[in-house]
Amino acid sequence: MIKINLLPEELRKKELPVGRILRLVTYLLLALVLLYWIFSLAMVKFAENELEETRQNIRSLYVWQERYERDLVQNAEIAKRENLLKTKAGERMLWNQSLASLGNTTPFGTWLTGVSQNKSNPQLVTIKGKALRMNNLLEFISRLESDAQIARVDLVETQLGTAAGATGSATTMDFTLNVLKHGEGQ
Repeated sequence: MIKINLLPEELRKKELPVGRILRLVTYLLLALVLLYWIFSLAMVKFAENELEETRQNIRSLYVWQERYERDLVQNAEIAKRENLLKTKAGERMLWNQSLASLGNTTPFGTWLTGVSQNKSNPQLVTIKGKALRMNNLLEFISRLESDAQIARVDLVETQLGTAAGATGSATTMDFTLNVLKHGEGQ
């Protein structure tokens, strides 16, 4: 049925075009959803690019991490060697100082035939030598005992022996001394 409105224009009741409004609202909502979807897609692509950049940075840092870990291992090895050297240096006796001191301590009429260091106790030195008389040997022991670097002197062995030279031979006292030097742990 056809509706005809015969009222004048001012008195006519105006109808809202509901269909048009609904269509317009639907198009607007569809446009908003489409814009949101495009924005989300762009943000996903942006996040993927950022993630890839971060992964590349991590890969480049991996080389530095390997170097850092290798350096840590090398530093630990160096520290281990340094501690070993310090330990060995503490156990080691400097022969140049000891032999010079020993030569200055040896009296006339006494000479040394051997000096050796004990491997298990580096502070223990064995001295072998010859003396023309017992007094020379006693003077040598006395000089060793008066040395500040020596803790103890033990006479281990004495024997009568001979020493041959260009002018002849002489009777000597062959002796062996154990000398304990002051050191770490003493």
